[in-house]
Amino acid sequence: MPETNFTDAFAKSTLTVMAFVAAASSPAAQAPTSPPLSSTIGQTEIQEGEWISGEAEDAILNFSDGARASLDVHAHARILSLSVDGAHLLLEQGRIEWSPGEEHLPLRLEAGPFEVTCNSAAVVEWLGPERSVAIESFDAPVFVSGPLVGEAHRVPSASTLVVRL
Repeated sequence: MPETNFTDAFAKSTLTVMAFVAAASSPAAQAPTSPPLSSTIGQTEIQEGEWISGEAEDAILNFSDGARASLDVHAHARILSLSVDGAHLLLEQGRIEWSPGEEHLPLRLEAGPFEVTCNSAAVVEWLGPERSVAIESFDAPVFVSGPLVGEAHRVPSASTLVVRL
């Protein structure tokens, strides 16, 4: 009966497992990830944290996935974050029209005490002095959370929700 050297066999199998783990965790072996969204108004790149407004005319915020957020004259918004999961904006005042891009990434929008998630074309208007929000959905439902509507209230497609506090 041949003699087996268990130490050599264990060392070879350990090296094989370590080589497999190293290859699987290498950057080339990992699934490709999408870059985070970027945004521009005209030719000017807009960064997270920047305020945008439609002063003399509508401001059109273009995103790298083809999405657009159009702010009406006198609307004010701030980009809270841009990521591979979509955009997150704060609407301080006014009306914003959302058109999703090719990847249909959502827009999360804070409007007063409300949080609105738009997965398709929608219009959101927050009137701070009147403490009212109006949400119009077009192609698919929009979801809103906040006072009087609760958590994740569904605004069906082709409908409008108005809430006055």
